[in-house]
Parts: sequence; structure tokens; C-alpha cells
Amino acid sequence: MPAPAAAQLLIGPQAELTFVRGPEYPENPEDSVAGLLGGIHINTSIMEFFPAVLVSQGRIHGGLMDVGLRVTPTWFGQPEYFFRLVSPYAVLGGSVGYPWSAGWYAKAGLGLVVMRLGSVNAEIGYRSHHLTDSLLLEGVTLGLRASYPF
Repeated sequence: MPAPAAAQLLIGPQAELTFVRGPEYPENPEDSVAGLLGGIHINTSIMEFFPAVLVSQGRIHGGLMDVGLRVTPTWFGQPEYFFRLVSPYAVLGGSVGYPWSAGWYAKAGLGLVVMRLGSVNAEIGYRSHHLTDSLLLEGVTLGLRASYPF
């Protein structure tokens, strides 16, 4: 198995904390609740895929598939992992959902190699995605994931 710094593909679980806005938001700030996107994250040096399920208030509200373009130090002629340990990156992507919906997201993150076995990534970003006419995922997101190299 390759170390994360040499891997072509990283796969692992991811959780992303987001906001689920109702139709009366922003006039009614209480029409906004926390939501959790959970799924499997798959990425290479230049692309990422994140099929996920949205859970909020104890209910599943649908699924999303994120596809994003990753900007890593390799774009600038540097190794993706500095000192084979730390990897900064940014992502700009789109998402499609079930029931049929579309949106976009942007985020920045930092990956840290854990004992050459995998990596842990922390991310902060922004997401805007209309799930239905009355549900909108919008606002700052916080994400955490663990990845295993292939």
C-alpha cells in the first residue's frame, strides 16, 4: 500500500456539518437548523467525489453527489504533501441531489498524514444547494474526513 503522499487515490468516510434553511429564512432566523452530510469521500490530486446523505432533525432529507476540482500544491510545481506530512488544498465544485436538485460549494482544507497509513482532513467552506422548493443547504460548512490510500 502506498503512503498518502504517494497515493493516486484516497477513499474514506466524511462528515460535513451544514445549515438546512427553510422557506421563511432569513426573515425568520429560527427557520434554520443544523444538518449533517455523511458519506464516502473519494479523491485524487485533482478531483474529488462525495456521495452523501443529508440528516437533519432525526430525518433523512435526501442525497447529494459532490464533484469538485481540487487545487493542490502540485498545480504550482510543488509536492502535494509538504514534508510528506501536510497537504493544503482548495476545492470548487458542483453538486446534484435526490430528489433532483443542484448547487455549488467551495472549501479549503488541510490534510495531515497519520503514521503513513492514511490521512485526516479538516475543511471549512461554503455551500449553496436547493434540495427542494422549501429546503436550502446554505452557509458555512465544517468537514472532517479520514482517508485511506490506494
